[in-house]
Amino acid sequence: MPNYKEIARLKAAGQSNRAMADPMNEGDDWWCCADILYQIWDISTGTGDDFNIYDYGDYTHAQILEMLRNNKS
Repeated sequence: MPNYKEIARLKAAGQSNRAMADPMNEGDDWWCCADILYQIWDISTGTGDDFNIYDYGDYTHAQILEMLRNNKS
C-alpha cells in the first residue's frame, strides 16, 4: 500500500521549485512524483511493498526529499 504521507511530501517538494510545471506530470500524485524523479535525475521509482523504492534502494526517501527541495530546475 502506498505511503500517502510520503508521496504528499515528495509532491510538495517538487511543487516548491517548479519541477512539476512540465505537462508530462499528470495523473495521480505517485505518478507525478515518479515523472519528476525520472525527468530531473533519471531515477526510476519502483512500486515495491511501500511504493518507495528509488533505483533499487540506491536512495532513501529522505535523500530524495532533500534533492527535490534543493533542485533549482
